[in-house]
Amino acid sequence: MIALDAGQSGSRGRVLSGLTPTSGVLGEYALDAVLTNQPLLPQLARRTAEILDLVRRDGVAAATPAVLAVGSTGLATGDEAADLLRLVEPYGVTRVALAHDAVTCHVGALGGRPGAVVAAGTGVVTLAVGADSWARVDGWGHTLGDAGSGFWIGRAGLRAVLRAFDGRGPATALTPIVQADFPDLQDAYLEVQRDPDWVRHVASYARTVCELASRDGVCAAIVRRAASSLALSAVTALTRVGADAAGQRPVVSPTGKLFEASLLADQFVAGVRDRLPRARFAAPAGTALDGAAALFSLPAQHPLSGQVRLAPGPAARRPSPAVPPH
Repeated sequence: MIALDAGQSGSRGRVLSGLTPTSGVLGEYALDAVLTNQPLLPQLARRTAEILDLVRRDGVAAATPAVLAVGSTGLATGDEAADLLRLVEPYGVTRVALAHDAVTCHVGALGGRPGAVVAAGTGVVTLAVGADSWARVDGWGHTLGDAGSGFWIGRAGLRAVLRAFDGRGPATALTPIVQADFPDLQDAYLEVQRDPDWVRHVASYARTVCELASRDGVCAAIVRRAASSLALSAVTALTRVGADAAGQRPVVSPTGKLFEASLLADQFVAGVRDRLPRARFAAPAGTALDGAAALFSLPAQHPLSGQVRLAPGPAARRPSPAVPPH
């Protein structure tokens, strides 16, 4: 089996000897990101071809893996597993499981158990599972959503630098760092707009903003606002699946590099507990790549099973809408 986790900052592939996530790992590979402003399925097919090229180069598998399991950002309602299967059949793939990366993040982090997973990187998406329902919150991309994401933090930092440059806002220690990349701040917006990889470039400033937060009030305020947004998403998702009912202790699993920043992580926990005092926090048991590898193993009765698009076979059905009715 090939498992693929396709994201905005990069993609990862894993080749397994069998059809379950506990099968032996034959190889693991870092790949290019997928772009959400371009058709997704051809990009996923190219990543699959790249993995197989690497497999043949390394000689780690004698036979072409016949099964492909994918979790991807930017998955639209109309992106069908059958269409992806047609694109990868020339590579020897005969079965496909396809899901939004919110699903694979949840399956990887909580192993299918009830709770909310907040996956925060360049973008952010929150998914909660209850006893018999699920709810996705945000994940609306850098233009319309992704509140509290790496892109959101990086953009807020750049905006703060330009406000300080104008005299509209306080000085920030972020300014000299940004000026090292854009010596003439008056042209920074033009250079960003012309950069074909501008989303990832903007998001790259999130790490610096988080690092400066311990000594720079502007950066600290940005990080606190990001944490508050992420906490609100977690609480909203849990509420929609009924996990806020009296006596319950809902589980929250934050995952992604953003949560390595101590101020953001601490403020996130505090924000969730302000609204759900009985919430418990669990470190993710695995990654989105682990979740992708488990897609074929997800029980049919699981609340998320309808969000896995399968081809071929009678189980290949159109999933319910990406966001359940409020």
